[in-house]
Amino acid sequence: MKHKQNEVVYLINGIGNLDNLVDFEDEVPDTYENLADALEAAKNETKAYGLRTYVFKCVPVYRVDRGKMRITKIGGKS
Repeated sequence: MKHKQNEVVYLINGIGNLDNLVDFEDEVPDTYENLADALEAAKNETKAYGLRTYVFKCVPVYRVDRGKMRITKIGGKS
């Protein structure tokens, strides 16, 4: 899913590993623009598979520009 830049993105992921670690390598997590949609998707995922599902809030923190390397701190909107 595409999202606007510099905006908060929510993603959900079930913890199915025996070591209880979050692993994003095997699949691209589903992402959502608002918390309500992410929570609804997490509930549906838990009902379907019976696994604990987490909702993560991804906040942009820094932007790194190319050319003359510049790092800009981003405020992060809720």
